[in-house]
Amino acid sequence: MKFPPNPPSTELCKSIISDFCADTSPEVFEEAGCAICGKLTPICEMEDISEVENISLLKIDGVTRKARCKSSDPVRELRGSILAPGCSRVCPTCVEFLEKKKMPTLALANGLWIGEIPDELQDLTYAEQLLIARVRHNRCIVKVSSGMYKMHANAISFSNPMPKIYNVLPAPIEEMDEVLAFIYTGPCKPTKADFKQTPLLVRCLKVSKALQWLKLNHVDYYDCEILHKNLASYPEEGPPVVVDYHPSSSNKNPESTSYMIYGRRGWHN
Repeated sequence: MKFPPNPPSTELCKSIISDFCADTSPEVFEEAGCAICGKLTPICEMEDISEVENISLLKIDGVTRKARCKSSDPVRELRGSILAPGCSRVCPTCVEFLEKKKMPTLALANGLWIGEIPDELQDLTYAEQLLIARVRHNRCIVKVSSGMYKMHANAISFSNPMPKIYNVLPAPIEEMDEVLAFIYTGPCKPTKADFKQTPLLVRCLKVSKALQWLKLNHVDYYDCEILHKNLASYPEEGPPVVVDYHPSSSNKNPESTSYMIYGRRGWHN
């Protein structure tokens, strides 16, 4: 074993290792949201919001709206500068704009504020999102293939040339077949357990709370009527549309199936 004629010194090795650890430390890669625009930015490049000047430029009227819990609550705006909740740092781009006493282009205060997502609108299934939408602008075909040990699915959406706007929500269950189709293939008919693994189930209570929140807090839903009679007609243990079942002994895709070819060295894939 041959050693280099001039091996690096101990101090040089320590410097190389120290620089490597510094360049690969979590602080270099960790990101946080900008309090002004919300964009994810490496923390090492950001400044604390307490050190940023001209934050008062972010106090704009008519952009925010405080969430209401009941119809008797007055419509009010949030006070103070319009910032992303839970963020305490500012990205270099926003700092540069504020130093020039200009509003950052992507600032939430520049008409881009939407507020925090309430619990009523979180974790909605695809079918539930269809039920609370006032505008139906596409159609979707969902195909689920189930085998012995796994299940895979794909969805295809088609644009609807004539969008439909609803003044009463949710729409009657009979109209769901116009915008959603569900195809199931496999050796056995789908069970309740299989349906629970798809995003096509409807929780009536979840949909009701989402519509009530939108009617109280969303400007496009203030004149929308919530018809609980229609909502009660949706099943909770299965999809709200007819399930087109196609029995199949195998769900292998031809494109992903290997073929055996006989060559000089015998059979191979």
